[in-house]
Amino acid sequence: MKNTLGGSGSPYLHQHAHQPVAWQRWGRDVHELARQLDRPLFISIGYATCHWCHVMAHESFDDEDVAALLNTHFVPVKIDREERPDVDQFYMTACQASGRRGGWPLTVIALPDGRPFYVATYLPRNARPPQAGLVDLLQRVAALWNTRRAHVDQAAGQLFTVLEELAPPGGVQDKAGTEHSWRTVRAMTRELGQIFDDAYGGFGSAPKFPSWHHLGFLLRTDARGRELAERSLVAMRAGGIWDHVGGGIHRYSTDSAWRLPHFEKMLYDQAWALRTYAEAHAVTGNPFFATVTDELMVSLQRDFRSADGLYFTAWDADSEGEEGRYYTWTWDELGKLLGEAGRTRLAAVYDLAEDGNFLDEATRQPTGRNLLCARDAEGMPAVSNELEVLFEARCKRVPPLCDTKRLADMNGLLLSALALTARYTGSVEARDAAHRLGQATWMTFMADGSLHRSSSKGSTLFAGQLDDYAFLAEGYIHLAEISGRVDDLDRARTLLGEARDRLLDPDTGHWYVSFENDVPLRMTRYHDEAYPCGASVLLRCMEIMGRLQVDDGWSHAANSLRGQLLSRAASYPLASTGTGAVLVESLAERGEITVLADRGHPLADAAGRLFAPHLFVAHGSTVHRVSRPASADSSPRVQICTGSVCHAPIHRKELLKDWTLSVYSNPPTQSDRS
Repeated sequence: MKNTLGGSGSPYLHQHAHQPVAWQRWGRDVHELARQLDRPLFISIGYATCHWCHVMAHESFDDEDVAALLNTHFVPVKIDREERPDVDQFYMTACQASGRRGGWPLTVIALPDGRPFYVATYLPRNARPPQAGLVDLLQRVAALWNTRRAHVDQAAGQLFTVLEELAPPGGVQDKAGTEHSWRTVRAMTRELGQIFDDAYGGFGSAPKFPSWHHLGFLLRTDARGRELAERSLVAMRAGGIWDHVGGGIHRYSTDSAWRLPHFEKMLYDQAWALRTYAEAHAVTGNPFFATVTDELMVSLQRDFRSADGLYFTAWDADSEGEEGRYYTWTWDELGKLLGEAGRTRLAAVYDLAEDGNFLDEATRQPTGRNLLCARDAEGMPAVSNELEVLFEARCKRVPPLCDTKRLADMNGLLLSALALTARYTGSVEARDAAHRLGQATWMTFMADGSLHRSSSKGSTLFAGQLDDYAFLAEGYIHLAEISGRVDDLDRARTLLGEARDRLLDPDTGHWYVSFENDVPLRMTRYHDEAYPCGASVLLRCMEIMGRLQVDDGWSHAANSLRGQLLSRAASYPLASTGTGAVLVESLAERGEITVLADRGHPLADAAGRLFAPHLFVAHGSTVHRVSRPASADSSPRVQICTGSVCHAPIHRKELLKDWTLSVYSNPPTQSDRS
């Protein structure tokens, strides 16, 4: 065997292409190779900007002795989890079913057919009690494989049976209807209130993640829910999780106060941050949230946009061999760059210290460096000049690695975020970026007429998966709301149709995450992770398209999927707030806002800025897809239809505010709507 990762378009796989380990790529061929050699598979799953993946690579996979063990007794396989999230999900589920916490790198030892019998995450080269060492593990497994094969087969069989039993039952229907949805939404609201961090905002304790699905859900609920979301968003913008020098948001905070971040920057976090802050602006009218969207737009266009018009996947936490080095400063550096007076002004706003305030994430030991975390959020604008000086200096540093893959699902997330930001804030930059991204995405990922997942080095790879279909379809629906083009709706329709053909099991009603046949067990996912699950976004798309494309059967498919999602959400409310957001929109009753006024008219602008995600905004050619009563009225107006009712036309923009999403108050009636 030889290392086969050379020439890979995945930066993660490319990082391992020159190692002495004879890494193979995942696929049917690797299963056949393992059968022929009569060896177990050693599967290592990670991604390019994963800190602990780097650590394990340097400690173990660069080591000749470890490589000799792997190459002699195993078929070693490297997988970029972002290229094959379906494979990652299968083995991550196996890890958690084994009683271990999930995470990356994910370390799996499996039979030649892919069924795992040992799963863990990071392992040091040598044992650090109570943690096992990789060398000892490989030696023990090699001995077991040769002397106790029946025991290994039995362990794999038992774990696989557990995984099969975890699959949700088929045929779940939404028999409880509206009352079931209400109970589920109330449970989510109640439980989020219980875990809200009243001191610092956000949910739970350390490590603390942005939890965009929780925030988006709460913005759709009552005044208390909106307050919790607003406080969290303000706290994150002031905290160390925000990049105060260059803009953008880091992956998570290692403490509960949003102070010490894990410095990765993921495209999906930037996209969800952009969308959530735009929605917060629409809900509250607070210009602070619109300013944050402007800042995110700058960092997205500068740091993530590629030459082909798509957006890169992520930026690493490490540079020059140290986590956070690119983003932190010594006291002396700040003095040389800003002068004593400038450093004093900056220290008055940010929590800076002469001996540093940044602790190493792994050891929690002082590093002598400072990161910027505002102690006085209101004072941040006063030091904008100092921040510009730091930005110019930082540009001269060695930057972290950029994962330059372009992924369909993440670009779909951003397409929705850009279109909604254009709607809610009126940003011309966001509108233009949404149009460009919509075209680039279609020309790249749908170039041969069917959806592909990944683009790198001019090639598209891997068939589209559920998240790709769902997030791109939603992106084109929201793009249609600002473009008024039927073509954008037709693109969403094409994606949903192909997803149904490839991923829906008509017998069970399950939507599988992929249709690849090289995974031991086809997986479903009806729960949220870092962001709302694709199945909940798919439901939103089908509910909208069911009203705009009544001949395509979307309403029936949506009812079936709603039952699957509700079943999961009722059991695990906090893992399903992405579904909860869609349920709130459905409870408010889906409909359309048909804008019969020229672009730029106050009515058209007000309709676009209205926070009513349960209502599709139709204008331009998309008005022909919306059912509405015939009228001889040619004056500028807005026609709102919900359910099977079209309400009286609205001629005054101030009356539109009554249609803001709120399921905790009575919906508007037809009276006084003219």
